Amino acid sequence: GNRPLRSTEAQTLANDFERLWLAAPAGLVSLADAHGCVDILSDETIAHSSYYAVNASRRLDCWIIVLTVFSSKTRRNAV
Repeated sequence: GNRPLRSTEAQTLANDFERLWLAAPAGLVSLADAHGCVDILSDETIAHSSYYAVNASRRLDCWIIVLTVFSSKTRRNAV
């Protein structure tokens, strides 16, 4: 799912593409998290969230989990 937004954050979504974020359910880990996006409302995070809203599937959910696990292991090894 997508990261949950506060109502004030949701109000800053400026167009239909950005508001696609709200079409998908909230999740524990998002596609943006899997790709290492830390800024909640960056263009990259919005793009990942909109992509997820349009292409949500169990397969994409599994891919997000794999990416998240892999990226967390990579970050731990880098420290």
